[in-house]
Amino acid sequence: HLRKEPGLQGADLAGSYTLFYRMFRNALENALSFAGSEVNITLKSAPDRGLRVEIADDGPGLSDEQLASFGERKLSRQVGGAGGGPQRLSSGLGSVIIKKIARIHRGDVRIANLTEAGRVAGAVLTLDFPEAKIS
Repeated sequence: HLRKEPGLQGADLAGSYTLFYRMFRNALENALSFAGSEVNITLKSAPDRGLRVEIADDGPGLSDEQLASFGERKLSRQVGGAGGGPQRLSSGLGSVIIKKIARIHRGDVRIANLTEAGRVAGAVLTLDFPEAKIS
């Protein structure tokens, strides 16, 4: 699902189309790999932070170790979707690429678990681009 904040017409991100494509593709592939049944993308704006993109899934969330090491190189491992999908080999580079491309474009990246009634109900990746032009 794609949602945008009421009143947000568009946003211009200055930078490399190819790099942005790679960053968003990796972010969406990660979310889809772990989602139980859905992925939500939300676009928001604010004068002090430009454009915020939130990519949330309803999967199992991340361990404290995974949260702390997001954006750092990891060893290859098998990962599978929360919905029982097939496992795939992860090179451990997806979050590194996301973080590096965001920073090249003066952006910021955060990952967190979503909680509902005191339990983990998924994960959300937040990408902030303070220099984006919002319309």
